[in-house]
Amino acid sequence: WTLPFAAHEFGHLVASEKIRMPQFGTLDIPPYHMQEYISDAFAVYAMGPSYAYASILMRFDPFQSYLDQREYPSDAKRVYVILKILEKMQEKASNSDQTAKIEMYESVIGGLREEWRSALDQAKIPEDSVDKNEIKQAKKILKCLRDNPIKFSFEKYSNEIRDLKEKLEFLLQDACKADAKRDEDALTEEDRDLLSRLIESLWIELDSTIIGYPSHYWQKSKDLGEKLLSNDKVVPSIGMELRDVLNGAWYIRVEKPSMTERIEKNAEDLMKEIIRMQKKGEEIGKSALTIGGF
Repeated sequence: WTLPFAAHEFGHLVASEKIRMPQFGTLDIPPYHMQEYISDAFAVYAMGPSYAYASILMRFDPFQSYLDQREYPSDAKRVYVILKILEKMQEKASNSDQTAKIEMYESVIGGLREEWRSALDQAKIPEDSVDKNEIKQAKKILKCLRDNPIKFSFEKYSNEIRDLKEKLEFLLQDACKADAKRDEDALTEEDRDLLSRLIESLWIELDSTIIGYPSHYWQKSKDLGEKLLSNDKVVPSIGMELRDVLNGAWYIRVEKPSMTERIEKNAEDLMKEIIRMQKKGEEIGKSALTIGGF
């Protein structure tokens, strides 16, 4: 179920080799965060909905999603970017085929967004439950710790400092959860504006340089997902790729959660068969072992 995360790691390589970074220089986003956004966008663009499912349902934590880390943007921001890229994929498919809208990602996007917003809502706390003066002081101390990571990592009391940093981050998480200015996606107006501009630039780069997940594959993956419920062995068809199996498996797991064990077994067997046939040189499709043809 976590195999789609491999596309994110591959995205780091793609970002350095194929994505033109200078055009993002006008956006006030830390370099480490930019790398994560680009890798998330690449992963969902190349893999399809399976990356969105795996990230939002298995990796991201709504109770720890409000605060940026030094190396990573907040989970709330990453969810926003991933779903917006899926929306762009939906829009592209609809523009080229008016019937595609019926078969595409609206239910995926809507379902994941509803699931995530519900989880965020449960994570919220009352606005009057935090001390604003305490929060202000915590921000100052935490900024000092983050701005001087090397200095503090080698000092005598580095363990105590690390513990303090964690406590301060939890405190600020609570402050963000209690912030009434944040919307249902746990974003501020400034966050949403910045991310919207980033997504527009990201989409231009992705759509012009990366081989994406073809829109007509989604219906094929959904049909494959239904077959993964069977007690019978599923045989690879011509052109079948590993990402088809992952997308089909995630689709049907969400639809039929009680059948997860059978779906997992059948999907694993099918992927092993695809790999076996590919190694023997049998024709399945030249990109069966790759992500988006890479």
